[in-house]
This record gives sequence, structure tokens and C-alpha cells, in this order.
Amino acid sequence: MIKLIVVDDEQIIREGIASMKWEKIGVTCVASAGDGMDAMDKIKEHKPDIVISDIRMPGYDGMWLIEQIHNLMPKTRIVLLSGYNEFEYAQKAIKYRVSEYVLKPVRPDKLTAVVEKIKLEIERERENEMRLESYREYLLSSRCFLKSWFLNCIETGKTKKISDIFGIDCENGGFCALTVKFEDISGDDDDFNMFAIYSELEMVAKAKCEKEYASFFNGDTITYVFPLPKEGINMIFDIAG
Repeated sequence: MIKLIVVDDEQIIREGIASMKWEKIGVTCVASAGDGMDAMDKIKEHKPDIVISDIRMPGYDGMWLIEQIHNLMPKTRIVLLSGYNEFEYAQKAIKYRVSEYVLKPVRPDKLTAVVEKIKLEIERERENEMRLESYREYLLSSRCFLKSWFLNCIETGKTKKISDIFGIDCENGGFCALTVKFEDISGDDDDFNMFAIYSELEMVAKAKCEKEYASFFNGDTITYVFPLPKEGINMIFDIAG
């Protein structure tokens, strides 16, 4: 269930929004607050997925609140409520990634549609995160199995199996395995950054290697298997350099 908190200093508006039939769209209003400070306490307690907040409130207003949410709980979606003459405040909220901006007076059907849209976006993100986590777990288990199988082939001299699986010639000389592990990839999208690095390394490997090679992209690790020519390992050193 998606959790919602309503923040507005006007009691009638606050209670009206909080009492809307949110359950019909799979949302539960877990709390309401009359100012930013009270709201922040309840946000820390309930950890809502969505916060509907007025911009102008006495004391700690909506602008202060969305900054706090952005810094402490960046995944929480925010819907701002405002009057026509407060558009400049809404413009400032762009940098805090406010999801929606709704003008007062608020129409229940309009607000319901906005929240339902955000709810569906959250559910899609969660599904993608679960799918990615499942994929990572699969890669981890596969990597453990592959490592065991790989070492067994080396110990037993069954290099033909390695050649068949990886599509490279390991029987007329040998092979070299190179693993690159990245421990600190910063950015909003770590997976995209890792894929970009992988693509760059692929370009370098293709430019340097005269023979076929195999490569594997596993989350934070990139593994290469190169055929090792009989005349030595100069090619491998050249690639590493």
C-alpha cells in the first residue's frame, strides 16, 4: 500500500484532503500536519511515499519542507498545492524534483488523478528494482558456479570446454583471465555508469586484440578471457597498459 501524508495550515482543506477515499486507488493517508515542522516529524515516523503540501504556511512553510524531504528522503514524491499568485515559489521547487504542482482551489478528481499517476510510477519503480535485484542475485550465483567450473577445467586440463563455451581458442597456447572491479562509482544511475565504462573497455579491447576474446559484465565487475599466444604474453601486457 502506498502511504500518503497531507500538510496544510488550513484545517478544512487539510482534513478534506486527508478524508478523501484514497483506498479506492490503493493509497492510505497515514497522517496530516498543519506546518512543516510537525509534518517532518510525522514523515520521519511514517516514511510516506507521497506528501501533499501547501507552499505557504506560517513558520516552517512548504518550501522548507520539500528541501528537508529532498535531503533526507529523496525517493518521497511531493505534490505542491498553491494559489495563482505563488507561481514563483513553485519554480524554485523544480530543483527539489517536486512531482506535481496543483493550483488551489483543489478539485478532488484532479488531485486523485495526480496521486494515482504518481502511485503507478512508484509501483513501476519498485517492480524494476525487484527485477534488478533478482538479476543481481542470479548473476552472483552464476558467477560462483562459473568460477568453480572454470577452475575445474583448468585443473583437469579440459581447455577445450573453455574454448567451446567462450568461443575463443585456448588450446593452441593458453588463456588469460582479467577481472576489473569498481568499488566506487558515483552518480544518480550507477548501473548506467557501469555500462558506459564497460562499453569504453570493449572499444579498447577490440582495438588492441587481434584474436577473439570473451567478456562478461556482472554488476560492479567486468571479466575478460583472452587467448594467450604461444609466443608470450606481450599482447596481454599491451592491453593492460
